[in-house]
Amino acid sequence: MLTQLSIRDVVLIDLLELDFGPGLGVLTGETGAGKSILLDALGLALHNIDKGSAFIIGDQTGIGKGRVNAMIIRHAIRSGRTPIFVTEKPNLYGDMWRDLKDTNIQDMLGRDPKILMTNENERIPVGPDPDDRNGPAITSRADLREHMQRVMDGAPIDADAIFTTYNQMQTVRGESTLRREFIDHIAPNAIVIFDESHNAGGQGTAAPKKAGAPDNRAEFARRIAEKAQGVFFSSATFAKNPDVMDLYAKT
Repeated sequence: MLTQLSIRDVVLIDLLELDFGPGLGVLTGETGAGKSILLDALGLALHNIDKGSAFIIGDQTGIGKGRVNAMIIRHAIRSGRTPIFVTEKPNLYGDMWRDLKDTNIQDMLGRDPKILMTNENERIPVGPDPDDRNGPAITSRADLREHMQRVMDGAPIDADAIFTTYNQMQTVRGESTLRREFIDHIAPNAIVIFDESHNAGGQGTAAPKKAGAPDNRAEFARRIAEKAQGVFFSSATFAKNPDVMDLYAKT
């Protein structure tokens, strides 16, 4: 039985080690469905991330970027790092949960993954029907603020992955927030996945920053990208706005 695959010096991959769990792993699809693209993207992404760099996947909608994002989250958990998944809206957490489920992450963990949403008072359906409000769901922690503060004080994170949105990175009434400080605190041991990364915001020609003012969303996104152990960017239009391009400096 094949238990490990080692790839060295193939195209841009210097070295890649793949461990296989029990059972049969099969990737199927019609010709042109993107099987090779998926594997190539995953291999190159893992290589860059593991050397502390970053990777961009710019495939069009429907090619499979979400599944690749899920595999990066799975890899981060397996390698002992905290994945921080950043996306546009909270309802997309459900899509990522379903993509994670398709990676057999429950088999790897022996349970469902624990997701910590930085959003308060949210309930996101994760069943087959995303509109089923009575089915399975991930919910915000009742003690969310207290737990984030405990982690910042040195306690371990009671979660496998952090889910947040670009709006959660914004200041509130010109002040930073606990959730931003929490994300900033855990970033050095994190793999950050920027879904629809063009939403991170551009620097542009913003007005001069006042002394002592906290970072805006664009500045904050760049700070955690720089601090993180690895970064993965996913967007079909990542290069549409030139003001966003410096976000990808780590690639």
